[in-house]
Amino acid sequence: MSDASPLFIFERIADEMERKIASGEYAPGSRLPTDAEQAAQYGVNPLTVRKAMEILRKRGLVIRQQRRGSFVAKPKAETTASVVYIGNCEGHMFRNLFVALQGAVQRHGGRLSGYHCEHDIKEPVIPDLQGFLEGASAAVVDLVHAGKALVQIASAVKRVVGLETGIAEAQTPVSVVLDHYAAIELALDHLIKHGHRRIGFITWGMPDDRVANPVDIVDVHFQRLVNAKLRRFEYLMTGRGLLENMSAFCMLNEQPDSSQRRLASYLQDANAPTAVICDGDFRAQAVYLSAAHVGLAVPEKLSVVGIGDTPWTRQLA
Repeated sequence: MSDASPLFIFERIADEMERKIASGEYAPGSRLPTDAEQAAQYGVNPLTVRKAMEILRKRGLVIRQQRRGSFVAKPKAETTASVVYIGNCEGHMFRNLFVALQGAVQRHGGRLSGYHCEHDIKEPVIPDLQGFLEGASAAVVDLVHAGKALVQIASAVKRVVGLETGIAEAQTPVSVVLDHYAAIELALDHLIKHGHRRIGFITWGMPDDRVANPVDIVDVHFQRLVNAKLRRFEYLMTGRGLLENMSAFCMLNEQPDSSQRRLASYLQDANAPTAVICDGDFRAQAVYLSAAHVGLAVPEKLSVVGIGDTPWTRQLA
């Protein structure tokens, strides 16, 4: 994401500390390392750590006591709301979402428990899930992996929020969608503003007639997202009079070396894009590597924008 301004280092430290608190690495009431210790750990000035601690204090996660140090705040005793999350708790992006939810619930004095689903739930009724839902005041449902259990969840929990990680139709009264459409449009307009006209889209899955090298894909849900995002990108390029300058590249389910060779060839084509939008920061990382391999400097010769905040983002900073 060479054109996008990264978070300040103190914001990154604050987010990292929040993840550690939410995961239980730092328990409520425990004393945190001193500013000097954390400064040495992160290789920054103690003032940077103090700024991070101030962010955590404002979030209600940390208590700063003069001459004693910083402590993890305890949940407010008067609020004991129990919120459950049903879905993928461990996948690269889903884990970040789960940890962020933990932090948000904890800041409001509640607690969040997770029911992990590695793959889409196949059975409409799951006995152990019913026990997990008992006593919950609200449920957050990962509709990608637990959408088929929505009726069972809604019958046991009064308040249900659906979380969709792509292009979705609303399946619950309240649905939160990670809006890929809006992200693509923001990225595209940002690149156009910086003078780019030949812009490519990097994705994964079964390509349609605008992308070569088809491959069999079992995951129909993600294939639907791929096609929807490609259509949206084409629509936006058409509306800006840039359809003839559009290109797309599909990363297949193949060996990394093969994918890197095809990507390098794409970036060296006579009509190669001067900028690309990647529907995942891990795909942006692959573009960085291929660009370096063929001698394309980023961002001088190629601008790269990644959509989706995953752990790989740190490798691009």
